[in-house]
Amino acid sequence: MVNYLRNLLAVVAIVASVGNVVASPVEAAPADEIRCLGETNNPCPTGWTCCGPIFTDIGGVCRLLGPEEVCAL
Repeated sequence: MVNYLRNLLAVVAIVASVGNVVASPVEAAPADEIRCLGETNNPCPTGWTCCGPIFTDIGGVCRLLGPEEVCAL
């Protein structure tokens, strides 16, 4: 009975930790973003694309797109 409960607890812990990893969204840190346009009217580096939404105050976000990729907005 003790082994059963120990194994059950181990399975529940594994499922909970995997579920937490899968359900957690990945957010980019704002320091990693290169902003474009907006009030400062900064262009993106060469080869990068300014993707939206492009707000008038903070602008958009520069993305390095692949050959077949496009901005979502």
